[in-house]
Amino acid sequence: SSGINAEWPLRPGDIIDKNSFTNSSSITQLYFKFIPYDVIVPYFSRLRVRFPSLQGLMFSFASISSLKQLNALSAVRRLDYLNISPEGNPVTNLSLWKYYILYRLSHFHLRKINDTDISMSDVILAEQLFSPLGETAVSYSDVSVLLSLLPDVRRKQILAYCEAAEQKKQVGIKTPEDRKKKKVPTATLR
Repeated sequence: SSGINAEWPLRPGDIIDKNSFTNSSSITQLYFKFIPYDVIVPYFSRLRVRFPSLQGLMFSFASISSLKQLNALSAVRRLDYLNISPEGNPVTNLSLWKYYILYRLSHFHLRKINDTDISMSDVILAEQLFSPLGETAVSYSDVSVLLSLLPDVRRKQILAYCEAAEQKKQVGIKTPEDRKKKKVPTATLR
């Protein structure tokens, strides 16, 4: 596979924003070494455009120290594999960091983390461990904030659905949710 190695003092913008690579569509992996993760994060949303064949990211000595930092990877939009080297990345000392990645990036359908294949049982365990966290976060978040986290296509789908549901309620048409709320008398069940 074709890749780019980036080391400090090269700025991530030098790779992502400049046309220094004539065939950037053939790049499948980016390897960041000695570049602080927080310096790279602002460029994540542009990676997919600049490198359409990108499949994997690798970080070594990037100072990734918390699970919260890993949330930024969702801006990449798609990954097949992720390598976060234990050297210089304290987050790898946390026992559940891989499961958090699987949960947080479940829409990516990651195949490998740190060169280890992801099994269906790993995905299920990640969901069991972290879905209560997601439910809590959603229940205390403003709807506009939640919608801003979604990709444009999905946000438009949800807004269209909500608008249609609102129109049906105004007209008096029962939605499937309304039918579920309707209680069936216990006498009819006997």
